[in-house]
Amino acid sequence: MKVIEHKHVIPIIRNTLNALDARLVDHGYRVAFLMEQTLCHAGLFKGKELRDIVMTCFLHDIGAYKTEEIEQLIQFETWDIYQHSVYGYLFLKNLSPLGPYADIILYHHIYYRKLRDHDIPYLLVSQLLSLCDRLDVYQLEKPLQNVEAFLRQFEEDYFSKEAIDLFLSADAQCHMLDQLYVQHQEVKVAVFDEIPFTESEGKAYLHMLSYAIDFRSEYMVAHTITTTSVSTTLAALCDYHPTEIEKVYYGALLHDIGKVAIPVTILDFPGRLSPQDMAVMQSHVTYSMKILHGVVDEEIEHIAVRHHEKLNGKGYPLGLKEEALTTSERIVAIADIISALIGKRSYKEAYDLEKIKEILQEMAEGQYLDDRIVQIACDNLPHILQTVKRDCTPVIAMYQEIRCDYEHRIAQLDR
Repeated sequence: MKVIEHKHVIPIIRNTLNALDARLVDHGYRVAFLMEQTLCHAGLFKGKELRDIVMTCFLHDIGAYKTEEIEQLIQFETWDIYQHSVYGYLFLKNLSPLGPYADIILYHHIYYRKLRDHDIPYLLVSQLLSLCDRLDVYQLEKPLQNVEAFLRQFEEDYFSKEAIDLFLSADAQCHMLDQLYVQHQEVKVAVFDEIPFTESEGKAYLHMLSYAIDFRSEYMVAHTITTTSVSTTLAALCDYHPTEIEKVYYGALLHDIGKVAIPVTILDFPGRLSPQDMAVMQSHVTYSMKILHGVVDEEIEHIAVRHHEKLNGKGYPLGLKEEALTTSERIVAIADIISALIGKRSYKEAYDLEKIKEILQEMAEGQYLDDRIVQIACDNLPHILQTVKRDCTPVIAMYQEIRCDYEHRIAQLDR
């Protein structure tokens, strides 16, 4: 089953991160274009390696979505921030298909004079990324009349001479800066089309995006994987064919993708939300629709965006009723509720089995949830929770490991 087409991998990444802050995504794409042109001109890399390095550069600020450094990153005078580089490095290393290239991100805000005596993987690429990153910000905020003079003043200090020479040589031949900042052309990163993403790579990027959402919030870390685990277990208990289980899996995996647009203060709020904040929270489904429409399998899209619809028509955002909701959509709706009930938050403990059953049965009686699937869930709740524990344990462990590693590396850089 084709979950996502090659041509839709970049659009879904852009759609998702654009929902949080379009400025940073557009910045990343321009930087990726400059990097592609420079690396191709220099003949340093080819094929999949070139594509993945350029993709790493496209995502070079992904750590800012966790560390809340976005406003600083788009200020042209900002040079010495690196928290997002550390988190971005750890995120790409552990939670993406780009692990081998994560060092490029780690060092792209560290001055060359501090790095030149160390054996660092892809140091030249990291230097070029640093250069392209700063140039893009400057050209948009405070256009430079003489780019070479600007770069040369930092030679062997902020940037290596080799990186400056390579970039200026590429620009002399390819005229990247003129295309972007004088003619304001809509440029395209060609390597993303020339080297197709495989089906397994496309799926890996979908997983990466789901982690990008969950890891913004301490309390959401296990939510998506829990919902996915419960959904697939229920689908199996409903005698689904493996192909249909896979659709449920990806629908559940992407069901909260729109929460990337919701402020962390609301996601992590320790109590009942105000009506205004609840409206903002509920808008995540609308964002999910915008992100997923036309870029994933339509059935998977519907499974993902209909998990808050209810059989009695009292759900949101469309107010769909029983006849419009498939069994798969009903499964994920129930799994999402189970995930919320067994999750521990700052303002509540996890509910025990009997309380979970009671709540689910009440909702089935009120025609909010499918009574047949609720009964299957209640009859098999110990098995479902055991499966959740198995699936969530490595994710929680990874989160803790990333946190510890982040704090350790920040302490090292602060010395």
